[in-house]
Amino acid sequence: MDEAAAPQAAEGKDAADVKTALDTLRLVYDDRFRFGYDPVASPREPWWAVRDGQVGSMVTAPGPVEIGRRVEDVYGGDPS
Repeated sequence: MDEAAAPQAAEGKDAADVKTALDTLRLVYDDRFRFGYDPVASPREPWWAVRDGQVGSMVTAPGPVEIGRRVEDVYGGDPS
């Protein structure tokens, strides 16, 4: 697992749930995006995605489903 994208436990958020969500996002979107969860840096939108390793392409969202939708809205198309 990528150290920068390692799941971080947050109050009210189980680390196993975060890991499962990140694994699912990575499975759906292949290597096109890096996904992560950081409630310290962004408590309101702790889920993030970066396209092709470009920090300027970062999008954030409040949940794992929402980050998938945001990726699709910003970059278009279906995840497959």
